[in-house]
Amino acid sequence: MDHGLCHERLISLARFFIDQSQISGDSVAITGADAHHLRDVLRLKPGDVIAVLDGANREYCVRLDTVDSGHAEGSILSNCLRQTEPRALLTLAQCLPKGDKMELVLQKGTEIGYTAFIPVVSERSIVKLDADRAAKKGERWRKIVQSAAEQSGRARLPEVHSLHSWQQLCDRFADFDLVLLPWEGEEAAGLKETLKAKNIGAGVGAGAGVGAGASNGTSILVIIGPEGGLAVSEVEKARSCGALTVSLGPRILRTETAGLACGVAVLYESGDFS
Repeated sequence: MDHGLCHERLISLARFFIDQSQISGDSVAITGADAHHLRDVLRLKPGDVIAVLDGANREYCVRLDTVDSGHAEGSILSNCLRQTEPRALLTLAQCLPKGDKMELVLQKGTEIGYTAFIPVVSERSIVKLDADRAAKKGERWRKIVQSAAEQSGRARLPEVHSLHSWQQLCDRFADFDLVLLPWEGEEAAGLKETLKAKNIGAGVGAGAGVGAGASNGTSILVIIGPEGGLAVSEVEKARSCGALTVSLGPRILRTETAGLACGVAVLYESGDFS
């Protein structure tokens, strides 16, 4: 199996995340919505070549052998390890914003390098979801993340967790090495100084947080409030559970912007853009 041509050949191909159970020897099975997209949207046919990712940092160059409705099969031509995941294991806890802003956050957050997302209902969240709506939203959000991960060349598929209450979120802080809470009321502690004080650039201490095992980096949770901001009682609760409040600078960022800006800054300090 040719490994040397993997990166050059795969960089421009259509990408699909699959479960490792869909790989058998030198054969790959594409099923369900992916098979539909492959045949009816991309109009691919036997002989065409695609890239397949197994969610464990390995990417396969696959030549399609059969393309049917709901099912396609192909032969593996080559495979290689993808080194595209960030050093820091970055999870975004986003309080639900209005409209379709959550979809923007998920899409761009995936492209930037977040490894997981936790949707949160806070005291001032305008959007309220019952169990059925939350399940439907979760399904759509996962599709958005998968599409963004395939487009941006991610080697692992970021996880979208179930809807959390503020208390449920705080209960998870122990899973992370560092919990950051950007807050407009914080005037003393800047994000850059906090990251340097925690030695984030050294990339030490792999935690057991969401997405652990993807790299040797620190697991970091970033919490972003809704349009109306967080209640003081929520900030105090988060602080009591170990969160560090930080300032993102002199300007007030929108909820759909703050998590992206914070994520880029954290990844930069951790050496992801070096």
